[in-house]
Amino acid sequence: MSDDLANARNRRSYRRRKQGLRCWDIDLPDTATEEMIDALIYYGRLTEAEASEAERVAEEIAKVGQQLLTWWAQHWREFDRSTGIEIPFIRVWRKPPHTE
Repeated sequence: MSDDLANARNRRSYRRRKQGLRCWDIDLPDTATEEMIDALIYYGRLTEAEASEAERVAEEIAKVGQQLLTWWAQHWREFDRSTGIEIPFIRVWRKPPHTE
């Protein structure tokens, strides 16, 4: 059984490499994850009910992370190296709901 799982994992990895993609596992602190969940709910990318579904939360965090890291990969040369890594702005395309 473990050989079948390993073979399937290798096929997925080969397929991603062929598409020019790499998969990275990262660990995120609980506080950062909770803040991201709050932001995803605020901007309407998750509902309150979806926030308790680990797979759904992971999917949305991955989408945002992929967009941010792709943007950074394209723009890192533009930053002033003397001040370290600094992101001057982050543009969010979807407007938050109006609160009364």
